[in-house]
Amino acid sequence: MASMRSTDRASRTVRHSAITLAIAAAAILLGALYLRGGTSVTPHVVVLHASWAQNYSSVHDLATDADAVVIARVTGIATEGPDVSTPSVLATRFQLAVRRTVKGVPGTSLVVKQTGGTDAGLTQLMEGDPLLVVGDDYLLYLRQVHDGPYAGDYFVLGGPAGRFGVAADGGLTSFGQVSLPKNTTLDSLLP
Repeated sequence: MASMRSTDRASRTVRHSAITLAIAAAAILLGALYLRGGTSVTPHVVVLHASWAQNYSSVHDLATDADAVVIARVTGIATEGPDVSTPSVLATRFQLAVRRTVKGVPGTSLVVKQTGGTDAGLTQLMEGDPLLVVGDDYLLYLRQVHDGPYAGDYFVLGGPAGRFGVAADGGLTSFGQVSLPKNTTLDSLLP
């Protein structure tokens, strides 16, 4: 009798493992088809979690490390899709018109690469770092990419830490851990 219970328990464990394995295999297959656009699965949003290579707690630290500090308007999307260096992660390259240069010499327009975007019904977003919005103005602390497929593009230092929304009245909104005193404006922050 005891050996029969043991056999039943082992049989249930094997069945449970087989079902779990089948579900996992189906999920992987559907995910692969979905990423390739091979199925009409409902659009899906994935939130990515990251820790930034450098954390910034002050505008001074951002300005010190930045290759360029600009006030710019997002004018469009240059490209959106799998990141060339990490194909499982989406990237969006935004076109920006520089309205004012505070540091560096980026020219009158530039491209900023940001992790996240939409491709084949899949949207990936970085937790705490929403994608730039076409038509919005930002104060950006940028680092230029010097080699590889994105050479010449810029990225925002510290993810959301190096980006501030600029309102029509000059008011600033912080996206990261860099806190600004209440009612801080561009004029009070920049030289």
